[in-house]
Amino acid sequence: MFAYGTFVAAVYAGSFIVGLHWNVEGVAVAYAIAVTLLIYPSYAIAFWLIDMKFRQYAKQFWTIAVATLGMAAVITGLRFLFDRIIGMGDLPILVILITVGAACYIGLLMLVDRDLLTDLLEIIRDLKVGTPPPETQA
Repeated sequence: MFAYGTFVAAVYAGSFIVGLHWNVEGVAVAYAIAVTLLIYPSYAIAFWLIDMKFRQYAKQFWTIAVATLGMAAVITGLRFLFDRIIGMGDLPILVILITVGAACYIGLLMLVDRDLLTDLLEIIRDLKVGTPPPETQA
């Protein structure tokens, strides 16, 4: 584990050094690429220790990934429309995209996994009321 941790640290540090050539955005992109490349090996080690398959883990997030990709597509299209074609300012674009993005994400989540959205709303409602979580049996 120490050797792998050292390797990961070296990859992250290297991504920062490579990204510095393109300033802050370059560092962000290089780091995102490094993290993406190291996700599978990092999880594979942990899952090997608990005897779990990566596919089992990933299957839990497919509905969230679909809703996220759909929202990202809508937001990207709207940003292009407002920024390049209409020529709106940055602040109105930000407010519109946040509102539309949230509505789009919730709508897509309702289509692909209504149970997940219902559970999320129930958790939010419980947090507002201050209801303690149910006791779990060991």
